[in-house]
Amino acid sequence: GPVSDAKPTRPTVALLGRELAAPGYDVREESVGLRLQVELVARVRPAAEPHAEPIERPFPGDLAQGGAPAMQALSQRLAAEGWTVDGYALRRMAEPRHVSVPNLIATQRGLAEPREAIELCAHYDTVVFSPGADDNSSGVAALLEVARVLAGAPTRRTLRFCFFGGEEVGLRGSAAHLEALGAEAQTRMAAALHLDSVGFRSWEPGSQGSPEDVPW
Repeated sequence: GPVSDAKPTRPTVALLGRELAAPGYDVREESVGLRLQVELVARVRPAAEPHAEPIERPFPGDLAQGGAPAMQALSQRLAAEGWTVDGYALRRMAEPRHVSVPNLIATQRGLAEPREAIELCAHYDTVVFSPGADDNSSGVAALLEVARVLAGAPTRRTLRFCFFGGEEVGLRGSAAHLEALGAEAQTRMAAALHLDSVGFRSWEPGSQGSPEDVPW
């Protein structure tokens, strides 16, 4: 969804929250501050005047983070207003816009060493103009399934399932999470595994590798 607290982001976070709360995880949000410096510009002309000079209509740049569905919805809106869209472009803003998005953290306390945590992570935001099917809906889907399987299972260490927002904007989601962990200092991170674009593989030699200690 878009990198903002606008409505397209909140249903995603609400859905993840419901999926994680249902099996009994302790779910909380972390705020991630973002500094947005681009705007989305639509080049349009009146539909009744096809030969008129195009004009520019600016919109928040984070609309583009909604991918094809968001752009299609914007085009339909402009068409309903009587405009023909020649195209879109991203442009640096004169004044940056500050917004916040949430990380979603689901925790299951360990039995023997609860102050040590293993984190499994995935980001739920997408890059500009991408529907995010592999990057990173595949990682989110995989992480939700791992959480479902491990819900209620006795584990030695604490488990944390981290769904990051703002990761495609300078890795801000994971950075904000590490900052929050440093402030809390209640658990030590024993290991972390980040699932990103796991829905695709290539057989080309040297194109992919296995993380250390993970069987290939």
